Amino acid sequence: MQPQYPGWPNQQGPGGSPYPDRPPAPWQPPVPTQGQQPPLRAPQRGLPPDQQPPQAPEPYSPYQRPAENPAAPRRMAPQSETPPATPHRAMPQQPSPPPPQFPATRPAAPPAQAATSYPAPAAPQLPTASGSAFLPGAPTGFRPTPQGFPAIQQPTPTFTPSGYYAPPGVPKRRPTGLLVALFSALTLLIGMVVISFINNQPDSTTVSTDYKNEDWKVPTVDETPPPVVVPKNNAEAKTLTENNPLYSTSLESPVRCDLELLPGGKQKDEELEANLQAYLGCLTRVWGPTLEKAGYKTFQPKITVFPEGGTVTTECGKQKSQNAFYCAADQRIYIAQDMLDVLSTDLSKARAIFNLIIAHEYGHTIQGQSGILVSGNALAKSGSDSKAMEISRRLETQADCFAGAAMSSLWQGLKLTDADRQDILNIIMDLGDDKLRERNNGDPNEEGDHGKGKNRHMWLERGLNSNGSLGQCNTFTASSGEVE
Repeated sequence: MQPQYPGWPNQQGPGGSPYPDRPPAPWQPPVPTQGQQPPLRAPQRGLPPDQQPPQAPEPYSPYQRPAENPAAPRRMAPQSETPPATPHRAMPQQPSPPPPQFPATRPAAPPAQAATSYPAPAAPQLPTASGSAFLPGAPTGFRPTPQGFPAIQQPTPTFTPSGYYAPPGVPKRRPTGLLVALFSALTLLIGMVVISFINNQPDSTTVSTDYKNEDWKVPTVDETPPPVVVPKNNAEAKTLTENNPLYSTSLESPVRCDLELLPGGKQKDEELEANLQAYLGCLTRVWGPTLEKAGYKTFQPKITVFPEGGTVTTECGKQKSQNAFYCAADQRIYIAQDMLDVLSTDLSKARAIFNLIIAHEYGHTIQGQSGILVSGNALAKSGSDSKAMEISRRLETQADCFAGAAMSSLWQGLKLTDADRQDILNIIMDLGDDKLRERNNGDPNEEGDHGKGKNRHMWLERGLNSNGSLGQCNTFTASSGEVE
């Protein structure tokens, strides 16, 4: 007798169809007849093994779990018995389609195609070779590191499936508000202490122990100064110019000067004259002790500011404006404000311009008292015109160097800045023979009596950097190329 399987229709009539008078539907598979094997069916849940429909042997599948060793059966978890199904009225059912049959052998894989590769996200890395990150094609946003500063090494970010997060170990936020409040209160307290200290300071005229030459009394303006030193012969003149005792001395630094710098540009003649006379007192405080140490006399020269566009009568004769000069006959200094018109417009407004010009003319005063000026003029008269021009340039460039040394001593007292330093260097360059001729459509290569701009610049800078050593200003032993 053919076994009956749950879910199969009852055997009624030939063919086993419950409706023998009806032809089978086109979607129904033929029902097995007597002697045929029933179709393979999927295992039925809830039936004991002896009542399961026949099963086909399982073919090999790449997705199939490896067979377990029958010698060591797998321990099964205890399961509750399935209650018997409740009897119900048999209903006509359609047989299920047969299970899919997998080939016994693994099908051949289709031809491999070039797959698009998506690399895992990589953390941004800073360049390790200098310059390589900034070549064309470098990631947008990178900029060259400021020169001298090493590139800041950033921590490598960490990527996780859930997203990006900061590296572990980030410190917790601190209560910065309290720190800011405490810092502000401390700053306010320090400011109040400083203001109180400043207000309790003595008058600004009190002598500072940091300044030099404070025990040396500055002479008043002398209407009858001591005469200039005159050599006895050319041999002495050569010695006074090339081996003067002054070259073995140095200016003290810093030296006090209770004077405010002028704002720059032209001033009223009376105000300018008063300011520059006070400035001559500061220069005398710088030069006096050193000049006396070398065996010479000192005094404070008088200055005269004469009107623009006019003339001034001196012991050296009548002189026109647009000039500043030292007269050895009366040992005074003269200046007209329209001399600023020979300079470039921007340089004429420098606040230290008059201080530089007067320091240069005071340098000629030092040459007069040490015998260098008259000795140089004596040697110039005994030579050719070209030799006389060269000696004149040696005198002028030495006065530039003397000016730089003196202004260096007064730098702290006058409260000069780096900008003032650059201004005075540019001014002396602008006053070179070649620069003046260029602005007046002349030949810059024509021989002059003061020196080219580059050489005047060099000697002024040498004086500024000399630390007061006057031997650095010996232009009479310098090469001809340095005094062109």
